[in-house]
Amino acid sequence: MNAYNQNPYMENYLLDGRCSLSNNAAENAIGPFTVGRKNWLFADSPKGPDASAAVYSIIETAKNYIKNNYHKDISLDDVSREVNISPYYFSKLFKETTGENFIEYLTNLRMDKAKELLQTTECSMKEICVKTGYSDPNYFSRSFKKNVGVTPTEYKENRGKGQEQGSV
Repeated sequence: MNAYNQNPYMENYLLDGRCSLSNNAAENAIGPFTVGRKNWLFADSPKGPDASAAVYSIIETAKNYIKNNYHKDISLDDVSREVNISPYYFSKLFKETTGENFIEYLTNLRMDKAKELLQTTECSMKEICVKTGYSDPNYFSRSFKKNVGVTPTEYKENRGKGQEQGSV
């Protein structure tokens, strides 16, 4: 089965690396198609009531995947494969929908988890580093300081009280 059979609105697929549409009805269509062994979600510019529901579903699926896998070495490509859309289109949708890009979202989630672990456990910095998806403790510490405003050690010593950037 080719892409045209799966989505009757598509006139051609993979013509010089692009997809073209056969008529205006296709502009409102969102639907999966397969090129080779990859499944993709096609949407030129999501429009109509079904499009916003589909985009919401894609982003929620992606956010759930990120929340369940933040402790691993995950990339934008991994998440876009999980929701069956191209990395470029996923990045665009994610930013438009959440207001932050993939890396910002992942980093903020990891920092929130690190702060929680620093406040509620006696885990070592290395253990917290690994549990939050970082393989290098030095990079984790620099990233924490950049995002939170204090080092992980300072945060742990004060259990987060009045330590974050912008706190009064």
